[in-house]
Amino acid sequence: MHRLAICLLTAAIALPSFAAPATKSGDIPNGSLYRYTTEKGRLVITSTLPQEAIYLGYDVIDGQGRIITTVEKALPESERAKQRELISIKQKDDELRKLYPTADDAIRARDRKISSIQLSIDYSRNTMAQLNSKLGDEVAAAANYEKSGRPIPENMQATIDQLSRQIREQEEQIAHYEADIEAVNDEFQPFIDRLRKLNKN
Repeated sequence: MHRLAICLLTAAIALPSFAAPATKSGDIPNGSLYRYTTEKGRLVITSTLPQEAIYLGYDVIDGQGRIITTVEKALPESERAKQRELISIKQKDDELRKLYPTADDAIRARDRKISSIQLSIDYSRNTMAQLNSKLGDEVAAAANYEKSGRPIPENMQATIDQLSRQIREQEEQIAHYEADIEAVNDEFQPFIDRLRKLNKN
């Protein structure tokens, strides 16, 4: 009886073990091994997954050496960052082309904005010219009072002060508009340069 048990045990060990193939790449049966090739070309089969294999790529195999699944090599962080950057640039280029298909379209959009701001500058300059004319009249009248030895009327001085303040406000407004034009140029120039480069490719 004892000899029969030993024979049965020996036969069981001699029988080949077939690992059931995984139905999905994420299903790795117990007892599976990892097989990969090192950077020096050495084939390695191991029961634990080393960091090197993750970066180089590896096969998951069963006990008979059959491939259960293959995992592509992982990109280093620097390469992954580069890939993300390239994807981001492409997305921005696509969005830019939706707004302005060509550099000329971007130029026209820029010029429309600048023209609108320029109208405001022209209006402020016309207003300032009128204010300067009124101020000149008031200052001339005040000078006549001083020449005749009479004090300048309070309402006249108040008007001079008011006109001077309004002129300064218009000057500040014009400076603000000119800064807006510069900002529009700064906003659109990278778009124009990028579109010119894209259209050359």
